[in-house]
Order: sequence, then structure tokens, then C-alpha cells
Amino acid sequence: MQYLSDLSEELGQAIAAKITAAINEGMQPPIYSVSIGSNGSIIGCHYLPSDGPGLDCRIVVEHIEAGGLRCPIRTFFCDGYGKTGSFVINVRQHPVN
Repeated sequence: MQYLSDLSEELGQAIAAKITAAINEGMQPPIYSVSIGSNGSIIGCHYLPSDGPGLDCRIVVEHIEAGGLRCPIRTFFCDGYGKTGSFVINVRQHPVN
């Protein structure tokens, strides 16, 4: 099985890319996201404008089962104005044991 500890960089990059694309299409901070692993692990984040480029992320909800978020990981996000998005990270072809 593959867990978030194996994918944390990949998940962070995927969230950043999707939120950047959504902002380019009109989504506005604050932005909220929730990532849910197939084993019930959950991480919820609140993204706010930072003092520099990009957004600051604050984890506001976290429930982690043994081993972390298990793939597939579904991530949903929305802004305060009704715009939404989602994506899934599936298991790679060669899972990490």
C-alpha cells in the first residue's frame, strides 16, 4: 500500500498546481481544502494570502489512521465565493511497501 508519507511532496505539488490553476480561473482566497485517504485519514487546510508570493497553509483538521493517508487520496477545495475543484492521487504502478 502507498501512504502519504511516501507521497507528501507529490500531494503538496498537486494541491499547489490545482489551486494555482483555479486562481487563474477566478478562484479567490481564502481557499479551503480537504484531502481524504481511502483508509479514512483526513487533512483539512485553510489557504490565506501570504506576505510574499503564494498562499500560507494552515492545517485546521487532521485525523490520521495508522500509516497516514492511504491512496487513492481524494482532494476537494473551494473558495468563499462558491468556486470548487477536486482531484485524485492514485497508487503508482510500483507501490511502496
